[in-house]
Amino acid sequence: MDEKSRYEYFNEITFEAYCKAAINNAVLKVRQRRAQREKREVLLSDLPENALYDVGAEDSDLERAEDERRVFHVRGVDVAVSDERLARALSYLLPKDREIVLLSYFAELTDGEVAQRVKLSRPTVQRRKNAALGKLRNLLEQDG
Repeated sequence: MDEKSRYEYFNEITFEAYCKAAINNAVLKVRQRRAQREKREVLLSDLPENALYDVGAEDSDLERAEDERRVFHVRGVDVAVSDERLARALSYLLPKDREIVLLSYFAELTDGEVAQRVKLSRPTVQRRKNAALGKLRNLLEQDG
């Protein structure tokens, strides 16, 4: 093998290893997210029958809930918050922090996508989101 072909072979092997590691990491992230979600979620089939009646709502309850929602307008996205305590707590946050929280949790955007929308770096978005969540927690504990 001449020097150039050994170098090319080494690069191919290195690139292949990098690709495999990237795919394995992506699969691992998806599995971790799914495991975290499964910890929080309960299947309807696992609920006892009396709890299923509490999950359902009558038409009048739905209409009233729709009327009581507070809508926040964030960067072209309308975010409806039906919990009055949460909506009030969100209104106490700084506007930029409120945008970050609403885009992250209600519009379900990643930190990178939120960073692009609010024109901040991803680490800044993460830091402000964590700080805002702490403020929200305190406000909701004081209100409750």
